[in-house]
Amino acid sequence: MCLVLTFFLQQIVQAAPGVVKPLKIPFLQEKLPIALNLPESIAQIEDFHKANDKTLILIQDAHTNTSGQINLSKTLDHILRQHPDLNYVFTEAGEGNSSLSYIREYGSPKTREQTSLKYLRKGELHGEEYLDITRDHNITLWGVENKDLYEKSLEAYQEVTKTRGKFTTYLNKIDSTIKTLKPKIYNPYLLSFDKKHQAFLNEDISRTDYYETLIKESQRQGISLFYFPHLKALRKLKNKEASINFKKANLEHQELLKSLPKNKQQELILLAQETKSPSSLLGQSKEEKAYFLYLKELTKDLKSKSYPELFKYFDYLEESKNLDPKKILEEEKTLEDKLYNTLIKTPDERKLYIVSRNLKAIENLFYLKLTPEEYNDYKTKKHTFDMTFITGFLNKKIMDLKKHHEKALFLEEGYDNILKKAERFYNLTYQRDIHFLEETLNKMNEENLDKGVLITGGYHTPNLKSLLKEKN
Repeated sequence: MCLVLTFFLQQIVQAAPGVVKPLKIPFLQEKLPIALNLPESIAQIEDFHKANDKTLILIQDAHTNTSGQINLSKTLDHILRQHPDLNYVFTEAGEGNSSLSYIREYGSPKTREQTSLKYLRKGELHGEEYLDITRDHNITLWGVENKDLYEKSLEAYQEVTKTRGKFTTYLNKIDSTIKTLKPKIYNPYLLSFDKKHQAFLNEDISRTDYYETLIKESQRQGISLFYFPHLKALRKLKNKEASINFKKANLEHQELLKSLPKNKQQELILLAQETKSPSSLLGQSKEEKAYFLYLKELTKDLKSKSYPELFKYFDYLEESKNLDPKKILEEEKTLEDKLYNTLIKTPDERKLYIVSRNLKAIENLFYLKLTPEEYNDYKTKKHTFDMTFITGFLNKKIMDLKKHHEKALFLEEGYDNILKKAERFYNLTYQRDIHFLEETLNKMNEENLDKGVLITGGYHTPNLKSLLKEKN
């Protein structure tokens, strides 16, 4: 019934806000059933799904991030220029016709652009609205929100955020007890690996350093990496990154900026207004890498010998685009689980590992950070998230040790209530996703449309893709 194209619109936080230059790794090998050519510097196709007679382009919205909204506008502009028969753009947080094209008659293109940009930067205009005001495309912005579900979702969100502080303290107490018990229960090899895993979760080590830990520990445990080709490719890229002299690359970067034409310098200055350090070159930040990917586009006709280290970095970026981030993350989780299963030797070790893992998931649940996949995992294993199970096991182990009694835990009143409120928020989000899709497809059928664009926040994307596939 529908073809799904998903675009990844990524905000530049450190490098150059205002220019969205995603370092999104393209992995589509099949030819798209629809002609679509997008500049690498504004958006890339993340995924697509073949179906029968309609095309639905799904764009992930960066919401109030200015650079994300500007690039959303640019992405739409490119799509609409290539497909002038695409007349409907569907959006969340609105109902029915919400077009702003009538404003065009009240000012020149320059005036409309200058005025609209101010409201965009304040978060009072979205990218599609900015485009509708500043360009002359024949489109209708059509809201597919359900007001009742939206208000209930907002209410659930506010209820969770209002009370979760108290339970964060409670979860910290449980975490302290777990940390006390791990050296007493875990074998040395499991404890060593778990410390590195926890350091990664706490962002004390980078993801690439954690991947190196996974690979080295796998080799020690005799686990073949044959089925983890994407992690191996990432390790190769990490070695290439190590060969770059970043100090020299920074100096070359400054020289390169000075050599650019005045109009390009002004563009970069304008786009970097939200950052204190638009010229930094840090190897680990995807946002900063994205900025330099854009800089590479601006300087593609220059000779590399004038800026050898910077162009080595550009080559590194180019090679990194051949990686598939989804597959890397999948392999990370698979290898991590395999290592824990190999290192865990006793029932108590396994229970403590489950409790520790689930405590992090509960924290993410309270802070509404679970992905749809993680929330589904939570629902299928809900009994292991039960606080009676968690505190009962931990208290028994303290009793068995006959010390650390100050680490004993009690059930916190209201815990089940906040858990239900968080679940309500996730369930309402899913109901909204169903409504988005039903409203969009119904309107496409009503208007006899064979193409449309649906713009939602990135969190909705996995659910929407899954729902679309189910409809076929």
